[in-house]
Amino acid sequence: MDFRRILLATLAAATIAAAGSTATTARAEVNVYLNIPGFGMMPGYVYEGRRYISCRHGARIVDRRGFNRVQPWDCSRPYYRYRARRDGIWWLVRLNALNGIIVSARPL
Repeated sequence: MDFRRILLATLAAATIAAAGSTATTARAEVNVYLNIPGFGMMPGYVYEGRRYISCRHGARIVDRRGFNRVQPWDCSRPYYRYRARRDGIWWLVRLNALNGIIVSARPL
């Protein structure tokens, strides 16, 4: 008798779970962008209809091009500027925010 009750309870639970999983739920998605001074719009992928890289991703690109101690200087589009060190000298590196190409680098 106990086995029969457990079996019925299990079947009832499975039926309820199956009915709940077929119901559709409406979900709204909201993207929030914050304008942080020195970093620009975060996360920074879509802005004014264009796809930009983020300021943090640009810093990683500069770091991988031989600079170290990379610090964001100005993350306003269309060009990001970073202060970075190479061979004991501080440099001002300018990076295109659309494609991630280093446009210029000059010593400070």
